[in-house]
Amino acid sequence: PPMLQSRPVIHLVDQDSLTRNDLASVLADVGYAVSVYDDAESFLNRLPRDHMSPQCIVLDVFLPGMSGLGLQQTLRNLNVTTPLLFVSSHVDIGTVVEAIKTGAFDFLEKPIHQQILVRRVQEALDLDSAAVREREQQQRFLDRMRKLSRRECDVFELLISGRSTKEISRSLKVGLQTVAKHRARVLQKLEARSVVELVRRIARTSPAKLQMREEFPSDTSAS
Repeated sequence: PPMLQSRPVIHLVDQDSLTRNDLASVLADVGYAVSVYDDAESFLNRLPRDHMSPQCIVLDVFLPGMSGLGLQQTLRNLNVTTPLLFVSSHVDIGTVVEAIKTGAFDFLEKPIHQQILVRRVQEALDLDSAAVREREQQQRFLDRMRKLSRRECDVFELLISGRSTKEISRSLKVGLQTVAKHRARVLQKLEARSVVELVRRIARTSPAKLQMREEFPSDTSAS
């Protein structure tokens, strides 16, 4: 699986070229990779998906066309969870409240003190780094799930639904020793120490990615 890249990426969306260039320069001097956009549509056209490096969006509230709040809502609808840091030279408390309530990481007033900008951006990147690591762990878990045979898949699904060994034996019409053998293989292949750990991993895995029946092989062996 792809590994976490070391260089963070900042997406800077601001219609004012002078402000955009100043902020980009400050962030680039710290060592971040900076991508700049002058409106929301330009950003959406190059929207990064399932990124494997920590990222943050620095976004002006007032943009030509789609507003910053409009872009925030669009990103929410697209299930984009990259931390979003609003900036504005005209701070209205109602706008701030709306932005924060709908998930913005922070709201900074222009002109922005460089140290404050860098600190808040780094905090947002730290948050996104944790999300990236979680996606990597989910992907590794899904990759290991694909190595299960059909019968191991059956045992796995019954295990995480809370069935005992005896109940699995009756459900699959196989002996207790056979169930124990498949249970051990499931834990080994999924690198889990217990069924409780499997349940935790399933709970953390995105439902959209967790399509077990479609991803498992068509092995119908009952042995």
